[in-house]
Parts: sequence; C-alpha cells; structure tokens
Amino acid sequence: FSELSKEIDEHKTHVTGMLEYYYHFFRGMYEFGRRQYIAAISSYQKAEHKLSFVSDDIERAEFHFKMSEIYYHMKQTHISMHHAKLALDVYIQHELYALRTIQCEFIVAGNYDDMRRHEKALPHLERALARSRDFQNVRFIASSLFNMGNSYYRMGDLDRALELMKESISLFDQNQSDHLRRSIDPLYTAAQILYKQGKHEEALHYREECMKRAEALQDDIHIQKTIFLEALYLKQDAEHIKRIFHFLESAYAYPDIEELALDTAKHYNEMEDYEKSSMFYGEAEHARIYIQRGDCLYEF
Repeated sequence: FSELSKEIDEHKTHVTGMLEYYYHFFRGMYEFGRRQYIAAISSYQKAEHKLSFVSDDIERAEFHFKMSEIYYHMKQTHISMHHAKLALDVYIQHELYALRTIQCEFIVAGNYDDMRRHEKALPHLERALARSRDFQNVRFIASSLFNMGNSYYRMGDLDRALELMKESISLFDQNQSDHLRRSIDPLYTAAQILYKQGKHEEALHYREECMKRAEALQDDIHIQKTIFLEALYLKQDAEHIKRIFHFLESAYAYPDIEELALDTAKHYNEMEDYEKSSMFYGEAEHARIYIQRGDCLYEF
C-alpha cells in the first residue's frame, strides 16, 4: 500500500468523490495495521469528510467499525462506543456480517473494561465466544478467549486470566503463520501475569516467544513492552524503564505508558521504594492527561 499511496499522491487531483473516500479509508487501515494510530485517525477523519458519497449501509458500517476500533486503541472510550453502536445496528440486520458483530462485541467489551465496568463487558464476550464456536472460527474463538482473559486480568483474577491466555495461545498456534500478530498479545499478557505471580522461569518461555514473534513482525512497540518485563521484574532498572517510556511516547502510545507506569509504581510500592513508586505514578498521570487530551484529535 505504501507504494500505491505514493503513486496516488502524485496524481491526487484525479482522485475525487468516492475514490477519495476509499483512498483515505484504506490508508487509515494501512496506518492502523502499522500501529501508527495518529496517522490512522487523520486518514479516517479525511475519509469521514467524504462519507456522504457512500450510500451503502454496509460500507458506512465498515467505516464506523474502523473508527470504533482506532478510538478504542487510543482510549477515547465514548467516541469508540458511539461508532461501535452505529456499526452494530447495521451488522445485526445482515446475517452475512455475523463475524463483524462479534468484532463489535469485542470493542464494546473493551470499552466497558476501560470504564471498569467488567460486569458489563463479560456478557458481550461470552456472547462473542458462543457465536464464534457456532461458526467454528478458530481466530474468533481465540480472540474471544484472549479478551475474556483480559477482563479477568483487569479484575485481578490472575489464575483465570492466565488459563484463558494459554487457551488463546494454543488456538492461535494451530495456524501460526496466519495468526502470528494476534498471538503476541496473549503471549505478552501471560508473561506479565506469571511475573506478577513470581513464576519467573515459566514467564521466561512466554516472554522469549513474544519477543521472537514481535521481532519477526518488526513490531517495535511490543518489542519495547517485552523488554519492559525484564527491566521491571528481573532488573528493577528504573532508568531503562524511563527510556522505554520515552520511546513509547514518541510513538504516541500513551495508553501503553499509563498501564505500564501503574504496574511499575505498584511494583516499587510493594518493594517499599516509595520514591520510585511516586515517580512512576506521576508518569501514569502524565500519560492519562495526554489520553484525555486525545479528544482534540477529532477535528471539525
């Protein structure tokens, strides 16, 4: 797509109306796949200005689904929920788009988790898992298990979360070539849980496998997050952790910084190193401020 976009840019004056919509829409999808979330939002916003050229309900639902997805990743919860509902209202009327309804359930559940309303998240995930099993879709079953595990993890039920992460990894690994990228998140979370439980030897297996796959995909953010696990739980290297946060900040990965900074602050608090704990609580607050300012990304 990067080569195609350069060619289109050189002939931009000939791209108008619906073609211009699709150009910005697909560019947003491309940037999202590269985890360049700010660039993705910018492209989707440009596509939105041309949405009036799109009359098909399903095509408009696809746009709202992608908007809900990107704003979920940027922790813009209410904007994400708005777009998810607009997409879901269309998808549920079309049986052929049943898998898209499952993906919308994931986003709705993720937003509820971000609002700490886990009791509202789990029914959406249970429904998604049941429908995924009806379709015998391994990818969606594995994703449902991962998302459910993530909910239990955020509720503090580490044993149940780890069990679900391992089930998810096992399913993704049935066809690793197709699901390599999707398997990284449960691998990372499994390692994170095991470190928190003090099971360092078992954690090492998941951390190394996560790193191997992240490097194969040149996923710099997951590479840095995986390095973070070693820096925190094995070396307690605060300076290295700050350098990782600096990299994540350069990638606008503020939701990741907030999560990791809170973990770091709690870890140092348990070690009774209150100075470092306070410093990383400050890092989490700094990231939270930038997340809240993210509403300014939505330009009119």
